Amino acid sequence: MVYLRSFQLLNDIGEQKVYESEQRNIYVDRYPLGIFPAKQLETLSFSPITIFYGNNGSGKSTILNIIAQKCEAKRITPLNKGVFFDNYVESCDFEFGIDLPQEIKVITSDDIFDYLLNIRAINTGVDRKKEM
Repeated sequence: MVYLRSFQLLNDIGEQKVYESEQRNIYVDRYPLGIFPAKQLETLSFSPITIFYGNNGSGKSTILNIIAQKCEAKRITPLNKGVFFDNYVESCDFEFGIDLPQEIKVITSDDIFDYLLNIRAINTGVDRKKEM
């Protein structure tokens, strides 16, 4: 079963439009701009099993975050996004498969790490919640 058939990332021209739409200040961080055009990655086609692999910093998590944000996936841990992220996501496009999921969720490594720390805290009687 394939819920997501394809996902279209931005090419150089699309990224330039996103950059120009936010060009009010001087930005040090242009995340997620400049990651995928250099890799000549524009269209992702999905199979029943799709694997993203690559070195640290190659964009695997960024792709998953962009897809999750575009598909309006529910998440526990807030997404740390830069100034250009929302406009980038808005400019992307995707195609669902025939069968639509009832609900879309994203589980990150931060979610799992926090869950494990909470279990450890419960088992040792430590309250991890900070008082506001």
